[in-house]
Amino acid sequence: MTTYAHFEEKQAYLSSDFGRDYAMKSFNLTLEQLEALVGRYSKGKRVGQLRGIIRWRVVTRGGWVRSLSGGFAIRPGLRYGHSIVDGWTGKLFLGADWEKMSNAELITSVQGA
Repeated sequence: MTTYAHFEEKQAYLSSDFGRDYAMKSFNLTLEQLEALVGRYSKGKRVGQLRGIIRWRVVTRGGWVRSLSGGFAIRPGLRYGHSIVDGWTGKLFLGADWEKMSNAELITSVQGA
């Protein structure tokens, strides 16, 4: 019997310290580059803070991932599919387009396989 991998989607606002730092680390950006990419809020409770959300997927339980070439095994803890999107419109600023790529395609793009 095959044990398939389990995935979890996570996100963080770029207005939070964690979200900003994680986006800068994941995409190798400086604060100025990130600000030029997404901009800052001009109204509301987050006025002056970075706008947008960083999204990623995490393998929560390792196992087999099906792909066109048959498939491959994966270990838990792998983070992949990072993308920065506008929180209101969902517009993709940077990274992987989840709607157009399967889990196998996203993972192999990270692993270089």
